[in-house]
Amino acid sequence: MDPYYPPLGFFFEVIFQEPGQASGPVQEHLSKGKGLSFQSVSGLNSEVVTETYSEGGNNEFDHVLPVKTQYSPLVLKRGLWIPEKVQAGESKIQAWFHEMMQQRRVQPKDLIINLLNRARGNNKIHMSWSVRRAWPLKWSISDFNAQESQVVIESMEMHYDSFTITKP
Repeated sequence: MDPYYPPLGFFFEVIFQEPGQASGPVQEHLSKGKGLSFQSVSGLNSEVVTETYSEGGNNEFDHVLPVKTQYSPLVLKRGLWIPEKVQAGESKIQAWFHEMMQQRRVQPKDLIINLLNRARGNNKIHMSWSVRRAWPLKWSISDFNAQESQVVIESMEMHYDSFTITKP
């Protein structure tokens, strides 16, 4: 029996889809090359929002009731893509993002975030997160600094309704 080692978080992909689009088996996306590359993904967080209720005559404690689940904004970071140098899928995502920023036209997309393992030369999905109805909140690029030689990073922050953890 092989020993278990927690997966490393540096090998992943992000797939953008139209809401409700049937994704088929998650493994298919790897062979078709639909995933986009990012430097980092953050914001896959959920928190239960609660409400405190004080019961009359009971001063020992308050009742804490769950109200809803709240999700943090999803943040995707990568090296800045120059529009004429990118692949078709990359430029579509940039166009979608900037259309929302300029025209305030919300067109949510579903995302699949796959944590990958490159064991024995083949790509295998350890775990997958399905993000439901994401849309742009903020776009920014890193500072320009003549004293440093660093890649310009673009950050895309998105709101989303929810996410679920799936396994292949």
